[in-house]
Amino acid sequence: MLLINELIFKWPNSIKMEVNLEASAGKIVLINGPSGIGKTTLFNIISGFYEPASGSVTFEGKNLLIIPPWKRPVSTMFQSDNLFPHLSVRQNLMLGVKNFSKDIENKLNFLKLFSFIDRNSSELSGGELQRVALIKTLLREKPIILLDEPFSALDKDMVKKVCFIIQEHTKKMNTITLIISHQDAGAHLAIDQKIRLG
Repeated sequence: MLLINELIFKWPNSIKMEVNLEASAGKIVLINGPSGIGKTTLFNIISGFYEPASGSVTFEGKNLLIIPPWKRPVSTMFQSDNLFPHLSVRQNLMLGVKNFSKDIENKLNFLKLFSFIDRNSSELSGGELQRVALIKTLLREKPIILLDEPFSALDKDMVKKVCFIIQEHTKKMNTITLIISHQDAGAHLAIDQKIRLG
């Protein structure tokens, strides 16, 4: 269980936001709200890159706010793809992964990426980079998955495929999956909970 209780974050000379959230394993939570309201900031707090003004973030009873980012049970897909441009798709995916499994190959094929596996990420389009970044995020096999605008560079058919991958991973790995999206992800994704900021 991920519990966010009276979490307050604020910016100088700007708005103050309070968030309360409760999410259990195997569930998908959609977080929406107007641009600039603090959705990505919330993910940065959960990931450990920002500190809140007050409030708590706990997972399975443990206080995440005192754990350094690299030790948190969180895998985050940021709006920027965070791939190394000088490395191939294969090399990017294998960072922190022991074996190139059949499951990885299946995901690449399903998302029409396998033919690009030996290309440097600098040679890929925005949509291709986004799909590789999603697979990389899921491969870390963390119990909390944070996906910041995972559909923004995709066409409708690819959104359906990515939603299927997210849904399948959440149920199979019993993760807590939080998604920020301005698009109507619910059309292709079984959303268990919606949180609106602002």
